[in-house]
Amino acid sequence: MATRLTNSDLKNFKYEGKRIRLSDSVEEGLLVTVGAKTKTFSVYVKVAGQRLYETLGYFPELSVDEAREKVRKMKKTLCAKG
Repeated sequence: MATRLTNSDLKNFKYEGKRIRLSDSVEEGLLVTVGAKTKTFSVYVKVAGQRLYETLGYFPELSVDEAREKVRKMKKTLCAKG
């Protein structure tokens, strides 16, 4: 289920013994994985029938808005190639 990701929510989100993956309801394909030591932004999209999964960066070095912008740029580039 997609959730509107925010910086304050991610800051307060705590690891509870198991990795959790959240998807953003604002930018389709943006994911954040909450682990024991890191919160990792990644993108997951399908392009020409192939799945693409790529790490974008880590919270808080990368904000939610910056991660969304990276996903938008990546989608635009992939659409231009595809």
